[in-house]
Amino acid sequence: MNKETLLSPEPDLKIYLKYSQPEKEKLILFLHGYPDTHRTWDVLMEELKPNYQVAAIDMRGAGSSSRPESRKSFNIRRIFKDIEVAIEYLDPKKEKSIHLVGHDWGSLIGWCLAADPICSGHISTYTGIAGPHPSLALKQMHSYANRGIFSWNIDEIMRFFKQGTMSWYFLFYQIPILPELSWTLGSVPFWHTMLEAGGVPKSDPMWDYSPKEILRSSIGPIQLHRELMQGAEIPIPNKIETPCHAIIPINDFAITPEIYENLSDHVVHFRKNFMDANHWVHREKPKEVAQLINDFIMTFDS
Repeated sequence: MNKETLLSPEPDLKIYLKYSQPEKEKLILFLHGYPDTHRTWDVLMEELKPNYQVAAIDMRGAGSSSRPESRKSFNIRRIFKDIEVAIEYLDPKKEKSIHLVGHDWGSLIGWCLAADPICSGHISTYTGIAGPHPSLALKQMHSYANRGIFSWNIDEIMRFFKQGTMSWYFLFYQIPILPELSWTLGSVPFWHTMLEAGGVPKSDPMWDYSPKEILRSSIGPIQLHRELMQGAEIPIPNKIETPCHAIIPINDFAITPEIYENLSDHVVHFRKNFMDANHWVHREKPKEVAQLINDFIMTFDS
């Protein structure tokens, strides 16, 4: 059985939480990406429910959660509060082992939380799907550029331009009003183009989302992209003590597999799995993803 509630990490902000019953000793909390809602996790949650209590939030700005207007409301450290209140609600006595799983933007945010020496104290393990730590990804891009230019290494230059080209939308989302207008006028074709590019199977219910559902996942969180580029810089972590796991789809239309190369230099306990899949790998191959998550959790929380 699933239940749902609204939480209040800040005044005038509501965060939607869906969670399974009965409770179990191990809890997995899922963080979705952009454009998406908690519904992206439905299949994976069912796969993992026999062994875990599973829960997912609508990230601020998306789905049934509130949609703050200001860019600064989407600062990653402020989003930590949304995750923390969900954990506190689900584990008020601090008796459970908490395992965080993120996809896309949820993965970026999860990496930052896992790297935070204070906030990561709640987390037993972290799994990031199709999304690196944002500062380490930028560091990797700088490395491509430096090695390419100063050593005249064509391969490194090509890596830089390949990922830069794939990340064009970050620059598009910095433009005022136009991205919101584009989604409003072309919600369904935009959505279908993205699902096609991201490898979501045609039989997936995501293809049947209404314009209202699409806009609830796409308009508000545009501010995530603006805050990441215009807001406070996210520090590069030294050593991440939380056991971390990267699931890397090698056919990802948005992120090259090479961008994850430096993660192992910054994580004490690190595992990575490459999958022959596209960006929405958890929709494309949910059973395989569930098995990888379960295997990783059991390694550190048997």
